[in-house]
Amino acid sequence: MARLVIKDHQWEVIKPFVISKSSKKGRPRTIDDRLIVEAVLYVMRTGIQWREMPSEFPKYTTVYSRFRRWNKSKTWPKIWSVFKKNWKAHCRNERYSAILR
Repeated sequence: MARLVIKDHQWEVIKPFVISKSSKKGRPRTIDDRLIVEAVLYVMRTGIQWREMPSEFPKYTTVYSRFRRWNKSKTWPKIWSVFKKNWKAHCRNERYSAILR
């Protein structure tokens, strides 16, 4: 199985950005948004093609579609800022602060 990187406390911060309010249009979502975010992070981290995602993630068309939608709505910069803040805090604790300057 692919290594998952989002910790529970990070997901609680990210969740409001990606969980859309239910609408009456379309069918209800059956795939967990957290798994979609994990799949996108996996593609970004490994550099693989969307079609080459491991089978434990949803279909690449679903992941890519959601990625594009969130990209268009400027959701990704918000998500990246969460990871950046967490990384800075981690580095301060680990004395890697020179890397962040």
